[in-house]
Formats: sequence, structure tokens, C-alpha cells
Amino acid sequence: MKNIETILPESDRCRTLRTTEEFNSAMRRRAYQPYEEFLLTPYWQDVRSLVLRRDKYCQACGSHELLQVHHKTYEHRGDELRHLEDLTTLCEQCHINAHTVHQKEA
Repeated sequence: MKNIETILPESDRCRTLRTTEEFNSAMRRRAYQPYEEFLLTPYWQDVRSLVLRRDKYCQACGSHELLQVHHKTYEHRGDELRHLEDLTTLCEQCHINAHTVHQKEA
């Protein structure tokens, strides 16, 4: 699995990563933030961009249209940069399908 260092050059790394202490403090805040607010944060926008760059297309059907980033699990919400394997790129329809299947299983 690729990590952040191999995906982005140092000059492009996430602007939200400054120090370990600052990162950990911000991670705790993000973990308790309402999900809709979390999706609007600069942190999530950076993570989303990173995953889209990594995957390049829908990992379910191969589409390049209407790409979205999907959490396979929310176990590491707020700490996605250290758990990029929790995220995948899906097109809009595959993302809807993934959540529909998950709701039926619950």
C-alpha cells in the first residue's frame, strides 16, 4: 500500500500536517465532529484529493466520472492519513450501491 510520502512530493503534502502534537489534537476534534461538517474541513479535502490521486478511477467499475471517496470503515475517522487503506475511490453510482448493500446487511 502506498503511503503519503510516495503519493505526494514533500512540497505538496497536506497543509494540515504541521507537528505530531497539532495533528493528534486536530485528529481528536475531527473524530467527534458531525460527519457533514467533517467532510467540509481542509483536512478531509486534502485526504480526498490524495485518495483520488492514488486511485485515479472507480475501484469497483473502472469509471473516471463523478468520483467520490468512500470510507470502507469509520474506525479511523479523523486519522485517515495514517490509514489510507480504509478509503477507496468509487463513482457516484458504485458509492450509492456500496451504502445500499451496507444498509441491507445492517
